[in-house]
Amino acid sequence: MFDANSRSVLRQFKLHKRATRVARFGADKLHVLSGSDDVTVRWWDVSAGSQVLRLDGHRDYVRAAAASPASHDTWLTGSYDHTVKLWDVRAGGSAVLSLEHGAPVEDVAFFPSGEEMREMRGV
Repeated sequence: MFDANSRSVLRQFKLHKRATRVARFGADKLHVLSGSDDVTVRWWDVSAGSQVLRLDGHRDYVRAAAASPASHDTWLTGSYDHTVKLWDVRAGGSAVLSLEHGAPVEDVAFFPSGEEMREMRGV
């Protein structure tokens, strides 16, 4: 992590063994979720610059991540192993749900709240 204005390095998160392809700030701005070609997803504490949790389960490059708009502890990740995984960082290092997509996954997104979905169906 670096300051874009001064270009000074603020934090380095060094536990990934291969290239990191996705990183997203948590809603609290105190945590970062990262995904890597080393097939791991990691949850970091920004202020300490340390790993809080390692999330294992993907079998190929992790290319996508998104935070749930409904729960700051819930994340989706997508991988070239053709899966999308749902994680709850409070539950530890195992995926809560794994869905087979049938092709490499390069992006993931949550739907907005159910209220917006009802409005869309009425159109």
